[in-house]
Amino acid sequence: MFGPGRVLFDRVRSQVREDFRADPYLPYIMVAATLLTSFWFFHRVPNFATRDEKDRLIDAIVPYGRVLADPSIESLQGGVSWSRVPFGATLYLFALALLPVVVVALLTGRGEIFTAVGYPNPAFGYYTLWAGTPEWVWTWSLAFVRLFNVAFAVGSVYLTYRLGTAVVDRPTGRLAATVLTLTFGFLTIAHEGGEDMPALCFVLLALNLLYVYVERGEALPFYVGAVCGGAAIAFKLTAAPIILGVGMAHVLRSLKTGENTLGTLLAPRLLITGATLGLVTILLGFPTFLVGGVD
Repeated sequence: MFGPGRVLFDRVRSQVREDFRADPYLPYIMVAATLLTSFWFFHRVPNFATRDEKDRLIDAIVPYGRVLADPSIESLQGGVSWSRVPFGATLYLFALALLPVVVVALLTGRGEIFTAVGYPNPAFGYYTLWAGTPEWVWTWSLAFVRLFNVAFAVGSVYLTYRLGTAVVDRPTGRLAATVLTLTFGFLTIAHEGGEDMPALCFVLLALNLLYVYVERGEALPFYVGAVCGGAAIAFKLTAAPIILGVGMAHVLRSLKTGENTLGTLLAPRLLITGATLGLVTILLGFPTFLVGGVD
């Protein structure tokens, strides 16, 4: 059942090991990326780094509070759809980061921290909610959110290296990864919770898998690449151009074969399956769709 997926996972793991064995500079690049993206990641905690970070975290707190106060599908729907704008898969990420904090609150008999949230008053930037919630809740939830962001940032650096290495050579991969690591905008986003870094990571993962498909013609990397592209779009709609990347990968593979190019280009099973997987991933990436809260 999990055979093809396991094969792909083993191949990815082997590729990572091979990269670290073959390139003596890669460990230094990755250590530098880890240090730079995680340096002072706790800045301003328990305050928020940006308005987006605040909104995304509160969006995750409300569903927890509503379900804990009244465990029901209606409470989940109301909590998820409460936000002014449903920020797609970002809600899942922030909810996961918040989960350990919620568990600790419940285990220590302080579940009322969340059950009392209700639907927060947005006056003065939700100041009443922020001031009325224990500092440790904001501190640890923001710490987990930003550490997740660091993980996506470090992953993006490696994926940039892998793509540059695969398309050209290892020096190109090193240069690309180093430039990304030292880019001010990249480091800034790495220190702020949100959807930008996860979306970037999934776009790079999709591009790597699609390149494997172009080179080898295996369907599985194409399908997984379509899923990763869908995940990127679910995090941030501006990642939509990855759809063109999926289409171009199919065209390039068709041209590369040189045999029955038209037949390969119009392969209905590959195209329909890839498009379906990507679309389903996008839809499931929006919690409002998943819980049936879309108007």
